[in-house]
Amino acid sequence: MTRYLIVSLVFFVGCAVRQPLPTLIGAQLTGAGLAEFEQEIGKRSSEISSYRALNRMIIVHGNEQNSFRQIVLFEKPNKLRLETLPLGASYTLNLLAVQGGKVVYLDAQNKRALVGAESVAALSEILPLPLLASDLAALLSGTLPASIFSDSAAASAYLDSERQQAQVISKDQEQYYQLNLIDSTLRLAEFRRGKKIIARVTLDDFTLVSDLPIPAKVMIELLQDKVTIEILMVRAEINPKLALDLFEAKIPADFKRQELKQ
Repeated sequence: MTRYLIVSLVFFVGCAVRQPLPTLIGAQLTGAGLAEFEQEIGKRSSEISSYRALNRMIIVHGNEQNSFRQIVLFEKPNKLRLETLPLGASYTLNLLAVQGGKVVYLDAQNKRALVGAESVAALSEILPLPLLASDLAALLSGTLPASIFSDSAAASAYLDSERQQAQVISKDQEQYYQLNLIDSTLRLAEFRRGKKIIARVTLDDFTLVSDLPIPAKVMIELLQDKVTIEILMVRAEINPKLALDLFEAKIPADFKRQELKQ
């Protein structure tokens, strides 16, 4: 089970599962309609400049179940700290720190450090979700990752007014998101490699934190490995002041250093 002790999720290598995309319902937005939708959804993102959460993380693989504590720290534009600790103890099992375009991942059990420049390729060596640090933080806080609309032609959006639901899908169809239009919260995300799904994320039990709805439960299904990761919020803060050194990770002298792919 140690290979599943992530910072949120590290080193999964099973075969992906072939599964069709969800049915796209409603009218496809174009032109001014798409721009207005992006602006409206972007308001939620603009309200979160920093985020701090303490979670309980439950990992299930077959008949084996393990629980841990998880600390999430984020500050815009791209500072992230994800730390996994055992229940009832204060030492770190693993730590991912991203700051200034640099990534450091510390694996305490195996005494190794993975380092490199931040990129989707580099973080994909550590996390099974193909996201940059800012997008991963957005997802965990129930917000649509901003990069999906970084290029006006990069994504398509479908609006279902009757169900108060929106669907967003990337141009390569490898990222799919479902949102609640009432509060602009992210409720479902799916990630594919080609036509095969590698992960599904569902967000539930939204609770108000500083008047913003934040998911108290995030369920991550790694379908190729038949692993589920349940993240339960213990407490959270929106826009706390975070010290710069919280995003630093010092590499112990006895750790083996390895370079991440670029």
